Amino acid sequence: DGKWICKDLKTLRIRIKDLDTKEKILKAIALWRKGCWRRWREQAGTPVGEEGRLDETDMSIEARVARHLLKFHKLWKVWLGYQTWNPI
Repeated sequence: DGKWICKDLKTLRIRIKDLDTKEKILKAIALWRKGCWRRWREQAGTPVGEEGRLDETDMSIEARVARHLLKFHKLWKVWLGYQTWNPI
């Protein structure tokens, strides 16, 4: 199992095929932010219910992008083709 060289990525600017509308980009960002919020709450020891959990069976492009972004724990700025976003 090799380590990702880019695991500490803090800024990401990328266009993704099929993530090509403002609505899709906003949904992916919303899912990423929700996942970040959940992770921070868990790290703080705050009880977290099921409401913040990403659906692992959701295979939409938005959900797949959000799950991938969540692998970068230090990621702070994301541009997917519409505005630059941060997790808060």
